[in-house]
Amino acid sequence: MHSTVVLNKDFKIEQENIFDVEYNKLDIKLANLLQPSSSIIYHYHPNGLVKFVEFLF
Repeated sequence: MHSTVVLNKDFKIEQENIFDVEYNKLDIKLANLLQPSSSIIYHYHPNGLVKFVEFLF
């Protein structure tokens, strides 16, 4: 299982997409073509601390 992350303008993780692909087979081109098996979306307080984490399947 592998993941890719999307960063916001403050370089904090905004979204993490998780893929069910072998380690040596996932690259950014393949990640752009595949649908993730699940995603995690991070929400932040104005002070930068994590407010809550949302899991999408």
